[in-house]
Amino acid sequence: MVNSVSPPKIARPQEFLHQLKLDDIFFFPCILAVAWQYFWSLPSKTFGWALTVFVSLGIWYAYVLIKPRDDAALTRWFWAIVVPPLIFIFVLRVLVPDTSWDVLNYHLFHAERALRGPLLIPGDFFPTPAPFNPAPDILTGLYRLVFGYRLGTIANLSAVVWLGIIMDRLLRYYVSRAWLRSVCVLVILCTEQIFFQINNYMVDLLTLPLLLTATLLAVRKPERASEDRHVIVVAFLLGISITFKLANIAFAIPIALICAFNLLRVWRELKFGRFIGISVISLIAAVAPIVPFSVFLDRRTGSPVFPLYNAIFKSPFWRASNIFDPRWGPKGFVETLLWPILVFFKPERFCEFPIYSGRLSLGFIAALVCIPLAKKEPTIRGLCLVTVLAAFLWSAASGYSRYGIFIELTSGAILVWFIVYLWKTFGHLRSPLRWLPSITMGCLLLAQAAMALAYSAHHEWSTRPTLFTHPESLRDVNMLLHDRNVTSGLSDEERAAIANIDVWVTSNVKTTAFMGLLRPDIPVINALQWEYVSTRTARTAFNALTNASANRRLYSLCFPDDLAHAREALESRGLTISSVQAISVPFFSPSNRIALNLLRISRDTPIYRAQISLKETPTRFAPSEKKTLTLRIKNTGTMLWRAYVNADGRLQVNASDTWLAEDGETVVNDMDARSALPRDLKSGEEVELQLNVTAPRVPGNYILEIDMVHEGVAFFYEKNSEPLRLNVRVER
Repeated sequence: MVNSVSPPKIARPQEFLHQLKLDDIFFFPCILAVAWQYFWSLPSKTFGWALTVFVSLGIWYAYVLIKPRDDAALTRWFWAIVVPPLIFIFVLRVLVPDTSWDVLNYHLFHAERALRGPLLIPGDFFPTPAPFNPAPDILTGLYRLVFGYRLGTIANLSAVVWLGIIMDRLLRYYVSRAWLRSVCVLVILCTEQIFFQINNYMVDLLTLPLLLTATLLAVRKPERASEDRHVIVVAFLLGISITFKLANIAFAIPIALICAFNLLRVWRELKFGRFIGISVISLIAAVAPIVPFSVFLDRRTGSPVFPLYNAIFKSPFWRASNIFDPRWGPKGFVETLLWPILVFFKPERFCEFPIYSGRLSLGFIAALVCIPLAKKEPTIRGLCLVTVLAAFLWSAASGYSRYGIFIELTSGAILVWFIVYLWKTFGHLRSPLRWLPSITMGCLLLAQAAMALAYSAHHEWSTRPTLFTHPESLRDVNMLLHDRNVTSGLSDEERAAIANIDVWVTSNVKTTAFMGLLRPDIPVINALQWEYVSTRTARTAFNALTNASANRRLYSLCFPDDLAHAREALESRGLTISSVQAISVPFFSPSNRIALNLLRISRDTPIYRAQISLKETPTRFAPSEKKTLTLRIKNTGTMLWRAYVNADGRLQVNASDTWLAEDGETVVNDMDARSALPRDLKSGEEVELQLNVTAPRVPGNYILEIDMVHEGVAFFYEKNSEPLRLNVRVER
């Protein structure tokens, strides 16, 4: 009798190396960028980064071991057909530093600040247009630290190559010839947005490989109950994708639903305890990447996704409304349903560039057609379902080009499968037209790819020229790998001026990048965006910070042509420009100098300013009770307060009260009463007034706000004056 011998188990380190693929190496920096947010508040940043690397290595090790095995290697055709064209497109503009709008407006600042610690530091007042999760900017920042500014965009090139690797694995089952499969992969990657972003610091490409990997794992049914661990991998990939870009939730929802459905199909084969364990671990894997920044943001703003979806989360620092850009996307229910098709006919509402080659439209129609055709191909059928559901969610959420690249990629894969299906279905017929359906679809796909290539030769987000149209950029080839800062090219006088700054004040678009590159360690107060002072809480916080910074050296940056706009923005916040110094910042190149004005900011005595006090402070009212309050009011501004101007009361200054809910934002009883001045009040003068107030009818906790109002112009609080606020209890 011969005893059966089990094959020897491979040691875990050996198994790890055996499982490790090139795309896993690309994935490690993504884990690093997310893990850093757990440790960025530690006093020692060196220790924090050491912990981040240690924890990331552990997570990466576990990820590589539990992900499904794939022993097939890439062929030489992939490296010969797919990669060289991508590198060529990348190189075309790489010598000209990226100056895309969003990159200068917030991406660079987020990277510079978040690589050193928390995105927001004490003394900050919303430095950038929105405090989005900086995880993708941390990732590109790490690449920039290693490769320099120009080559740091290799992060996006790596993401596109990674996408090609995943596509090659998907098509392996449908296109057997390696060279033809590689051609198909290259065609699938030919979309405008991929080429527009392949060599800049926009972040839309970074999570596409994660979403695509999660999709392919989700749509396949586990062959054995032991393969249920892939659900954990899907959850982790989706969690990081949402962390990098909240808009990815439109794709994560259908992927997660299909993955859960496939898991439920095999749950009877699992022990109940294992099923629950896998579900709990998957939930943790999905939530863990999202938690640190969401908690960080919620503590500072009252919303985990601030300022998005504020009609739901109701942060007091933003109006209770959802951000919506009316320039883009469908209008109405019918257009939302048809938007994936309509984008080809309405490109001006799809993207800033009014051109579109139509990949999404072709793919969406093909996905609808292929759902019933792919009955025996669960992977393709699942891919079609994800594409259709994700397209509807994307249309309802935004319908904007940059947020729909994932659907364009899945559409490309579906179109290739559909072409193969038509070839096999009609190929056995004797008709001379048997190849017409597949050739027609192939020509449509090739035409779309050619259009995308043609568009990308003339357009990209930074509007940079190519090497062919701007060969003089070759003179900066020696800057490659040596362009890590902008301060080395400043004059001694400019360095001294920058070192003298205590607080930055934002007054012009696209300048926070320079603030982050020059002095990322000091607070930034946003005086540009009116949304950040559109609520009482936000305006109070802004006033408190600017008042606390009155004795500090405040500076702002603006482009010379925008000086008037910067002055207007500052003056609307009670700030003035006391001096202007012209500086020239070498933007990662001695020959690429950007002219800026360095503005010294001061807070002079404002026009509207009142100091209000009460002789007696009421704390309790009965419902609808009337009380007369005695106010002591001082004009601490520079404007003369007129007691009477004309019969309709316009332009005179009165005292007023407003009842607010406990949150300090919701108006319960606006303009409850007015009290006129007995005489004109000059700057520095005081007066005593009687103000009749009436409590709300409903019992509860309220805030009674007393303020001055310039009738027909504004309440004083809208002009950065601090109103008097009283916490009042209304009870029977």
